[in-house]
Amino acid sequence: MLVSLLFFKSFPQYVKGSITDTGGRPLPFANIYVKNSTYGAVSNSYGKYFLALKPGKYTLVYSYVGYEKSEKEVEVANTLPA
Repeated sequence: MLVSLLFFKSFPQYVKGSITDTGGRPLPFANIYVKNSTYGAVSNSYGKYFLALKPGKYTLVYSYVGYEKSEKEVEVANTLPA
């Protein structure tokens, strides 16, 4: 599974991205969750997702039927509005 992540430093903090296969095709309705928690999201029909998170370090887990699970370390910065 190939995972594309986009990070933004804004208020509130969030992580968003898209999940695609090795051919660049979106993986719709994939599961994304924060490891060791019950917090997560499902990608939309275009493979895009959004998670609002408090500042800190997280391990995101990506899963999709027929693909191996993938984990990615992310850090959400503590930023204030301008």
